[in-house]
Amino acid sequence: MGDFNSEYKDLRAWMLDMGLLDVIGQRHGTDNVPRTYTRSKDSPIDCVFASAHIVCLAGSFLASGRLLGDHSGVWLDIPKHLLLGCKIPLLLHVSAWQLKLNDPRIVDKYLNELEYLVIESNLHTRMDTLHSRTVYPLPPHLAREYELLDAESCKYMEIAEKKCRKFRMGGVPFSLTYQRAVAAIEYWMRRLLYEQGTCGDVR
Repeated sequence: MGDFNSEYKDLRAWMLDMGLLDVIGQRHGTDNVPRTYTRSKDSPIDCVFASAHIVCLAGSFLASGRLLGDHSGVWLDIPKHLLLGCKIPLLLHVSAWQLKLNDPRIVDKYLNELEYLVIESNLHTRMDTLHSRTVYPLPPHLAREYELLDAESCKYMEIAEKKCRKFRMGGVPFSLTYQRAVAAIEYWMRRLLYEQGTCGDVR
Protein backbone atom coordinates (compact mmCIF):
# COMPACT_ATOMS: atom_id res chain seq x y z
CA MET A 1 0.00 0.00 0.00
CA GLY A 2 1.39 3.37 -0.89
CA ASP A 3 1.32 6.72 -2.66
CA PHE A 4 3.19 5.63 -5.78
CA ASN A 5 3.10 8.82 -7.90
CA SER A 6 3.24 6.74 -11.05
CA GLU A 7 1.11 6.08 -14.10
CA TYR A 8 -1.48 3.53 -13.01
CA LYS A 9 -1.06 1.27 -16.06
CA ASP A 10 2.74 1.23 -15.80
CA LEU A 11 2.53 0.70 -12.05
CA ARG A 12 0.28 -2.36 -12.44
CA ALA A 13 2.61 -3.86 -15.05
CA TRP A 14 5.65 -3.30 -12.80
CA MET A 15 3.89 -4.85 -9.80
CA LEU A 16 2.68 -7.78 -11.89
CA ASP A 17 6.29 -8.67 -12.68
CA MET A 18 6.73 -9.21 -8.93
CA GLY A 19 3.53 -11.28 -8.67
CA LEU A 20 1.46 -8.49 -7.09
CA LEU A 21 -2.03 -7.35 -8.09
CA ASP A 22 -4.10 -4.26 -7.31
CA VAL A 23 -6.57 -5.70 -4.81
CA ILE A 24 -9.29 -3.07 -5.25
CA GLY A 25 -8.77 -2.92 -9.01
CA GLN A 26 -9.22 -6.68 -9.21
CA ARG A 27 -12.53 -6.40 -7.40
CA HIS A 28 -14.08 -3.47 -9.24
CA GLY A 29 -12.18 -3.57 -12.53
CA THR A 30 -9.05 -1.64 -13.34
CA ASP A 31 -11.00 0.61 -15.74
CA ASN A 32 -13.36 1.77 -12.96
CA VAL A 33 -10.94 2.99 -10.32
CA PRO A 34 -11.07 6.76 -9.73
CA ARG A 35 -8.22 9.17 -9.16
CA THR A 36 -7.08 9.43 -5.56
CA TYR A 37 -5.18 12.72 -5.71
CA THR A 38 -6.85 16.05 -6.46
CA ARG A 39 -4.13 17.15 -8.92
CA SER A 40 -3.52 13.81 -10.64
CA LYS A 41 -4.98 12.38 -13.84
CA ASP A 42 -8.08 10.22 -13.99
CA SER A 43 -6.31 7.20 -12.54
CA PRO A 44 -5.27 6.44 -8.94
CA ILE A 45 -1.80 6.83 -7.49
CA ASP A 46 -2.77 5.38 -4.10
CA CYS A 47 -3.13 1.61 -4.38
CA VAL A 48 -2.92 -1.59 -2.41
CA PHE A 49 -0.99 -4.40 -4.08
CA ALA A 50 -0.89 -7.96 -2.76
CA SER A 51 -0.23 -11.55 -3.77
CA ALA A 52 -2.85 -13.20 -5.97
CA HIS A 53 -4.29 -15.29 -3.13
CA ILE A 54 -5.18 -12.15 -1.14
CA VAL A 55 -8.77 -11.32 -2.05
CA CYS A 56 -10.76 -8.54 -0.41
CA LEU A 57 -14.38 -9.10 0.55
CA ALA A 58 -15.06 -5.39 0.11
CA GLY A 59 -13.00 -2.33 -0.66
CA SER A 60 -13.10 1.07 -2.32
CA PHE A 61 -11.95 4.69 -2.10
CA LEU A 62 -13.42 7.38 0.11
CA ALA A 63 -14.75 10.48 -1.59
CA SER A 64 -12.29 13.32 -2.03
CA GLY A 65 -12.31 15.66 0.98
CA ARG A 66 -13.49 13.06 3.49
CA LEU A 67 -10.03 12.98 5.09
CA LEU A 68 -7.49 15.66 5.89
CA GLY A 69 -5.09 16.16 3.01
CA ASP A 70 -5.41 16.03 -0.74
CA HIS A 71 -5.53 12.24 -1.14
CA SER A 72 -8.58 9.99 -1.01
CA GLY A 73 -8.73 7.30 1.66
CA VAL A 74 -8.37 3.68 0.65
CA TRP A 75 -10.11 0.92 2.59
CA LEU A 76 -10.56 -2.80 2.16
CA ASP A 77 -11.76 -5.83 4.09
CA ILE A 78 -9.52 -8.91 3.86
CA PRO A 79 -10.34 -12.20 5.63
CA LYS A 80 -8.08 -12.71 8.62
CA HIS A 81 -7.04 -16.22 7.63
CA LEU A 82 -5.63 -14.93 4.33
CA LEU A 83 -3.38 -12.49 6.18
CA LEU A 84 -2.45 -14.49 9.28
CA GLY A 85 -2.99 -18.04 8.08
CA CYS A 86 -4.85 -20.73 9.99
CA LYS A 87 -4.04 -23.71 12.14
CA ILE A 88 -4.30 -26.79 9.94
CA PRO A 89 -5.46 -29.89 11.85
CA LEU A 90 -2.97 -32.72 12.17
CA LEU A 91 -3.20 -35.31 9.42
CA LEU A 92 -4.12 -38.82 10.46
CA HIS A 93 -1.42 -41.29 9.47
CA VAL A 94 -2.55 -43.79 6.86
CA SER A 95 -1.84 -46.72 9.19
CA ALA A 96 -4.42 -45.37 11.66
CA TRP A 97 -7.29 -45.72 9.18
CA GLN A 98 -9.35 -48.84 9.53
CA LEU A 99 -10.15 -48.97 5.83
CA LYS A 100 -7.51 -50.88 3.89
CA LEU A 101 -7.25 -50.82 0.11
CA ASN A 102 -5.28 -54.03 -0.41
CA ASP A 103 -8.45 -56.13 -0.65
CA PRO A 104 -10.90 -55.21 -3.45
CA ARG A 105 -13.78 -56.80 -1.52
CA ILE A 106 -13.32 -54.32 1.31
CA VAL A 107 -13.13 -51.43 -1.16
CA ASP A 108 -16.33 -52.57 -2.91
CA LYS A 109 -18.14 -52.92 0.40
CA TYR A 110 -17.06 -49.42 1.45
CA LEU A 111 -18.13 -47.86 -1.86
CA ASN A 112 -21.50 -49.62 -1.78
CA GLU A 113 -22.18 -48.50 1.79
CA LEU A 114 -21.17 -44.92 0.97
CA GLU A 115 -23.27 -44.84 -2.19
CA TYR A 116 -26.32 -46.01 -0.26
CA LEU A 117 -25.92 -43.26 2.34
CA VAL A 118 -25.38 -40.58 -0.32
CA ILE A 119 -28.44 -41.63 -2.30
CA GLU A 120 -30.62 -41.88 0.81
CA SER A 121 -29.69 -38.32 1.86
CA ASN A 122 -30.00 -36.91 -1.68
CA LEU A 123 -26.50 -35.51 -1.24
CA HIS A 124 -25.63 -35.52 -4.96
CA THR A 125 -28.60 -33.37 -5.91
CA ARG A 126 -27.92 -30.92 -3.10
CA MET A 127 -24.29 -30.61 -4.21
CA ASP A 128 -25.29 -30.02 -7.84
CA THR A 129 -27.77 -27.37 -6.78
CA LEU A 130 -25.18 -25.59 -4.68
CA HIS A 131 -22.59 -25.68 -7.49
CA SER A 132 -25.09 -24.16 -9.92
CA ARG A 133 -25.66 -21.25 -7.50
CA THR A 134 -21.97 -20.62 -6.82
CA VAL A 135 -20.76 -17.07 -7.49
CA TYR A 136 -17.62 -15.18 -6.56
CA PRO A 137 -17.18 -13.95 -3.92
CA LEU A 138 -19.19 -16.65 -2.16
CA PRO A 139 -22.10 -15.28 -0.08
CA PRO A 140 -22.13 -16.30 3.60
CA HIS A 141 -25.26 -18.47 3.27
CA LEU A 142 -23.70 -20.49 0.43
CA ALA A 143 -20.45 -20.82 2.37
CA ARG A 144 -22.41 -22.24 5.31
CA GLU A 145 -24.14 -24.70 2.96
CA TYR A 146 -20.75 -25.84 1.64
CA GLU A 147 -19.54 -26.46 5.19
CA LEU A 148 -22.68 -28.42 6.07
CA LEU A 149 -22.41 -30.62 2.98
CA ASP A 150 -18.72 -31.24 3.66
CA ALA A 151 -19.42 -32.25 7.27
CA GLU A 152 -22.24 -34.54 6.14
CA SER A 153 -19.99 -36.18 3.52
CA CYS A 154 -17.29 -36.83 6.13
CA LYS A 155 -19.88 -38.35 8.47
CA TYR A 156 -21.10 -40.76 5.79
CA MET A 157 -17.54 -41.80 4.96
CA GLU A 158 -16.87 -42.58 8.63
CA ILE A 159 -20.07 -44.63 8.87
CA ALA A 160 -19.19 -46.60 5.74
CA GLU A 161 -15.67 -47.20 7.04
CA LYS A 162 -16.92 -48.55 10.38
CA LYS A 163 -19.06 -51.10 8.56
CA CYS A 164 -15.94 -52.44 6.83
CA ARG A 165 -13.83 -52.95 9.94
CA LYS A 166 -14.97 -56.50 10.72
CA PHE A 167 -14.93 -57.80 7.19
CA ARG A 168 -15.25 -61.61 7.15
CA MET A 169 -12.65 -62.89 4.72
CA GLY A 170 -13.64 -66.57 4.26
CA GLY A 171 -12.85 -68.66 1.22
CA VAL A 172 -9.25 -69.41 2.28
CA PRO A 173 -7.74 -72.05 -0.06
CA PHE A 174 -6.51 -75.34 1.39
CA SER A 175 -2.85 -75.41 2.45
CA LEU A 176 -1.10 -78.72 3.17
CA THR A 177 1.76 -76.91 4.92
CA TYR A 178 -0.66 -75.14 7.24
CA GLN A 179 -2.54 -78.35 7.99
CA ARG A 180 0.67 -80.17 8.92
CA ALA A 181 1.75 -77.32 11.20
CA VAL A 182 -1.62 -77.35 13.00
CA ALA A 183 -1.45 -81.13 13.42
CA ALA A 184 2.09 -80.95 14.85
CA ILE A 185 1.09 -78.25 17.36
CA GLU A 186 -1.97 -80.22 18.40
CA TYR A 187 0.10 -83.36 18.88
CA TRP A 188 2.67 -81.70 21.11
CA MET A 189 -0.01 -79.88 23.11
CA ARG A 190 -1.76 -83.20 23.81
CA ARG A 191 1.56 -84.90 24.60
CA LEU A 192 2.34 -82.16 27.14
CA LEU A 193 -1.06 -82.57 28.80
CA TYR A 194 -0.53 -86.31 28.94
CA GLU A 195 2.87 -85.92 30.64
CA GLN A 196 1.23 -83.59 33.15
CA GLY A 197 -1.44 -86.18 33.81
CA THR A 198 -4.31 -83.91 32.82
CA CYS A 199 -5.31 -85.69 29.63
CA GLY A 200 -5.96 -89.42 29.24
CA ASP A 201 -6.81 -89.40 25.54
CA VAL A 202 -3.65 -89.35 23.39
CA ARG A 203 -5.01 -91.10 20.34
